[in-house]
Amino acid sequence: MDYNKLDIHINNYKTNNILALKEILLTILFNYIILYIRHDINIVLWIFLNTLILLRWFMIFHDTGHNSFFTYKKWNKYTQKFVSYLIFTPSKWKYYHTYHHNNNGKNIEYNDTIFMTKNQYDNSSNIIKITYNIFRNPIIFFIFAPFINWFIIYRTPIESNKWMNFYNKIENTIFNIILVYIIYNDYFIYYYISVYFTTLLGMCFFHLQHTYENSYISIDETNWNKYDADLKGCSYLKIPYVFKWFTMGIEYHHIHHLNSKVPGFLLQKCHEEAPKHFWKDVTYLNYKNIYKSLKLMFYDEDNRKYI
Repeated sequence: MDYNKLDIHINNYKTNNILALKEILLTILFNYIILYIRHDINIVLWIFLNTLILLRWFMIFHDTGHNSFFTYKKWNKYTQKFVSYLIFTPSKWKYYHTYHHNNNGKNIEYNDTIFMTKNQYDNSSNIIKITYNIFRNPIIFFIFAPFINWFIIYRTPIESNKWMNFYNKIENTIFNIILVYIIYNDYFIYYYISVYFTTLLGMCFFHLQHTYENSYISIDETNWNKYDADLKGCSYLKIPYVFKWFTMGIEYHHIHHLNSKVPGFLLQKCHEEAPKHFWKDVTYLNYKNIYKSLKLMFYDEDNRKYI
C-alpha cells in the first residue's frame, strides 16, 4: 500500500464553509419541522425522528470538535459550544475524543466498550466473573451504559476522564435545561427520552467502529502503527441509505481516523472516489456481522481477536 497516495487522496476532501453552512441550515430546518408537527403525529414516531436529528447534531458537534466542520477555528469553537447544550453533552468531551484518536488500537485498555481480556477473566475471582457477565451482557450493557454515562457520570462529580471537570458538566446541564425548555417546551420530557435513544445508538456505533472479531490491537504500544490502527482497527458500517443523512458519514470510520479534518459530509464521497485497493484492509460490517460484533465481550490475547 502506498500510504503517501492514500494521504494525498484524502487531503482533497477538506471542508468548505458554504457546504458546512448548508448542512447546518438543513439540520435546523429538519429540526424545526419535527418541532412544528409534534402535536400532529404519533409520539413514538416523533421521538424516533427527534432521536435521528439529535444524532445528526451530535455528528456536527463531533466535527466541530475536530475543527473540521468549518475552516475557521472560532466558527467551530462557538458552534461546538452551542450544540453541546442542545445534545446534552459536555463540550470538553472533544478532548477525550482526541485522546481516543491518538490511542486507538495501542492496547485493549484503550477500548471503551470491552473491559477485560480472556486471560484476565479466567484468572479472576468468581464474584468478578459473575459481575462482569451481568454488567457486560450485551443487552444489559447497551441499555444501561448510555444512561449511566450521559445522565449520571456527565452530570455529577464522578470522574470519567481528566478533561471533563464538574464545572463543565454543571454548565452543560444548566444551559441544556434552559435551552430545551425554550425550544421543546411541552415536549421537554420527550426530548430527554430522545437523548437516551441517541446515546444508545451512539454507543452501539462507537462499539461497532472498533470492536469486531479481527479488529487491530498492537502487540505492545511500541509496535503500534497508525495506518494499521486506522485501516484494520476502524470499520466501514453498512447502514440503510435512508439513515445516511443523519449519521453524516461516520460509518466510513476508517477515513475519519486516517484524517479527522475530513468533515462528515464528505466522508462517503472520499470513500467512493478512491481506488478500491485503498480499502482492502478495511473490515466491512454488514447486518449479520453487526449483530455478531455487538455480542463480543472479551479480547482473546492468545488468538488476537475479540470473542
